[in-house]
Amino acid sequence: MVGDDPEILVSELQNQFPNDAIEIIENDNGGLVAKVVNLIERPDQASDLPLDIRGTDFQMRVWDALQKVPADGTVNYTFLAEQIGAPSAVRCGAADCG
Repeated sequence: MVGDDPEILVSELQNQFPNDAIEIIENDNGGLVAKVVNLIERPDQASDLPLDIRGTDFQMRVWDALQKVPADGTVNYTFLAEQIGAPSAVRCGAADCG
């Protein structure tokens, strides 16, 4: 299971994100963990989880458009490209979804 050994998990995170600070929360008191569990159980509900999202302006537009799709909804890449104002960028939008 991922994260069974806290020391290994922290070491792997530090290796993967060498320029970022890793914050260890010893006692969450139901705060952040509860928000993550709630998001998994109810993806249709808004969440105020702190996210560290990095990408190009184009990627950010794609991800913003994806967040507007209802949890039980679907869109195709052509529709997505049109939503971000780049109808000819279907393949690029598809790559950013990955």
